[in-house]
Amino acid sequence: MIESLKYPALVFSRGMVFPARSADDLSLANRAALKNGYFSGQLIVDSTGKAVKIKDAKKLHGVGPFFGYNIFLNQRIKVELLPDGQPSQKDVGDVRDLVLKALRGNQGWNASGDYDELVASAERAKSISEIAGLIADAYHRTYRVR
Repeated sequence: MIESLKYPALVFSRGMVFPARSADDLSLANRAALKNGYFSGQLIVDSTGKAVKIKDAKKLHGVGPFFGYNIFLNQRIKVELLPDGQPSQKDVGDVRDLVLKALRGNQGWNASGDYDELVASAERAKSISEIAGLIADAYHRTYRVR
C-alpha cells in the first residue's frame, strides 16, 4: 500500500505533520513508537492527494545489526501499516488546512527562523506536491535529517 504512494508524502499524527520521502520513512521506527501507539490514527497524504488513514501497525522484524537492538535496548523495526478503510482523495485546500493547523500548533515549527515564510509559502501553494515539498525541505533543513 505505501509503496504505491507518490513521495514526498505528509504524515499527520497527534496534531503534528512530518514529511516522508520514501516508504521507509513511513515503515521504519523504534519499538517504543509502536508500543506507544504512534501509528494509530495517522493520516498519510501523498503528493497527489491520495489519503490513507492508519488504524494500527504491526512489527515485521528488527532492522540492523543485533536484530535492530542498540545499547539502550531499544529496537529499530520495520512495521506493516494497517489501513483503516479504503484510500480517499484530498484536495489542495484540505491538505493546506491540515498543514497550517499543524504548523500553528505546538510542534515547534514556530521556533524555526523561517517560520513566517514557511506559513506564507504553504498558504500560496497551488498543489499538494508543492506543499509536501515545502514541509519536507523545511523539516530536513531544520532538523538536519538526511
